[in-house]
Amino acid sequence: NFFPNPKKNVFFFVFVLRPPKAKKDILFNFPFNSQLDFLFNFNKTMPSSFPDSPHRLILSLHDELYMIDLVQTVYFMAVDHYTHIYYASGAHFMVPFGLSRIEERLTLLAVHYSHPFLRLGRKYIVNLSSVVNINTTKQQLTLLTHTGKSISLQISKPVLRDLINTLNTEHTTIHNKLSDK
Repeated sequence: NFFPNPKKNVFFFVFVLRPPKAKKDILFNFPFNSQLDFLFNFNKTMPSSFPDSPHRLILSLHDELYMIDLVQTVYFMAVDHYTHIYYASGAHFMVPFGLSRIEERLTLLAVHYSHPFLRLGRKYIVNLSSVVNINTTKQQLTLLTHTGKSISLQISKPVLRDLINTLNTEHTTIHNKLSDK
């Protein structure tokens, strides 16, 4: 029902999102009530009319649209020509795009919005804000979700050494900027 509901004073808006190469429009219904929930929850509930938003990566393929919540994403993992996305809640799903396509979109997104994702080797893109331990001896990267779940990934020593060097360089740069003030 897209008309005002006189009993609850609730209105519905319809947004049409047309991804590239889509044959049909995708309709989204969003309730708008008198408390202005719509405005306060804009980024949480409404699909972006722009290619991406700071907290969401949007990928389309023919008649499908994938909306990836970057705030919840702990890591991306390549499996053949597909990518598995793992959320902090423990949920995961697969998208029919290779890891290089995800990396390209994250790189484009980084031009406008900063994000903590970094490609590690051929298999992973990780959320650096989730990294708690890097062990080159065990070839293990440990991630901790905001729900308290620990995740261990097996990554080669050279990739882990590069990660340590990258993080040390960033830390040194930030430390030097702070000490210059």
